[in-house]
Amino acid sequence: MSKKVLIELFTLDSGGCAPCTYMKELALDVSGKIDGDIEVIEHKIKEKAAVKLMK
Repeated sequence: MSKKVLIELFTLDSGGCAPCTYMKELALDVSGKIDGDIEVIEHKIKEKAAVKLMK
């Protein structure tokens, strides 16, 4: 049985923050090179839901 790998990124906003953009691009690039079920999710700390997750 194969397990799903979840990569969760906590960023300011990859749409406007250069380091966040690089981190998200790297995670997506690596996930595409690895066999298996991998999901990359970005949590923007500008959103209340992401702040709740960090707590």
